[in-house]
Amino acid sequence: MAERFEIVEKALLKLLEEKKYATLRDILATMNPMDVAGLFDGLDEKQIPLMFRLLPKEQAAETFALLREGSPM
Repeated sequence: MAERFEIVEKALLKLLEEKKYATLRDILATMNPMDVAGLFDGLDEKQIPLMFRLLPKEQAAETFALLREGSPM
């Protein structure tokens, strides 16, 4: 299961790097906030605000609440 998440995480990060924001937004909107929060661990500090802007407001709030203390946020 963790292996599958790593594959998904790499694919999502590739979409972010390629600036395919609409596709990334659509995928993120279907994800559990806990899984989205896990993605933030692999992000560069500059990518974090962009990822939050791609999330629907409620999902962004839930994701933010799940981020661990000491994360780059």
